[in-house]
Amino acid sequence: MNKKRFYLASVFVCLALVVTACGDPSQAPLLGLDGMSTTTPGITEAPAATGPVLFQDNFTKSISGWGTGSNTDRTVDYMQGTLDFKVFAAGDFVFSTPSDIDYTDVHMEVSIAPNDSNLDTAFGILCDQQIDNNSFYYGAITSLGKYTIAKAVAKKPDYFLTSNNSWVISTAIPDHQVSYALGMDCGSDGMLTLFVNGRRIDSIRDSTYAKGHVGLFVWSSAHVNAADVNFSNFKITSIR
Repeated sequence: MNKKRFYLASVFVCLALVVTACGDPSQAPLLGLDGMSTTTPGITEAPAATGPVLFQDNFTKSISGWGTGSNTDRTVDYMQGTLDFKVFAAGDFVFSTPSDIDYTDVHMEVSIAPNDSNLDTAFGILCDQQIDNNSFYYGAITSLGKYTIAKAVAKKPDYFLTSNNSWVISTAIPDHQVSYALGMDCGSDGMLTLFVNGRRIDSIRDSTYAKGHVGLFVWSSAHVNAADVNFSNFKITSIR
């Protein structure tokens, strides 16, 4: 399936849409039926983040620098102490960054409320965004318990680093939850780890990127153009 990327930088809104081939989160149940992993390996409690806090944001408009903007297909803006994503087009991957600072060896965490989004809407954290803006890692989950840790490369199909280029269904991610506490580690040694509600869901190693910008994203289902997701209490902590 194809998806459109819509990037809202910390300083300006990029109006160009970049189309890249990518997997569809709504297909994860089919992958499970075809013998792909439907359980989560090595679930453990997340270690406490003990390093210094490098950045935190409660999404107060007067002090935040996240990229915001609006058109007929999507809106990203501040709303009552959250960063609110509304997507009205199917298959849109909309992401926003808070600054042009490069981070490395970090643990990120954020609270996410899917609201009335379609259950196949994916949402999450990205890290190590490169200067071309469309190359980065991201960790995504859905309200149906699906997840992936993936690599985006400009002008190429995204590659899901989990389960042989596919999504995974995890019994550790509760279905239909009102809100999720999502965390992600991005290390300069290539280790990428995804956490949900304080539990480590999966870890993957890939050494393509070692540092870059961070951000948040919403990815609407390829079949249903209904996504309304709030992010709150974003924090970045050093893990080195």
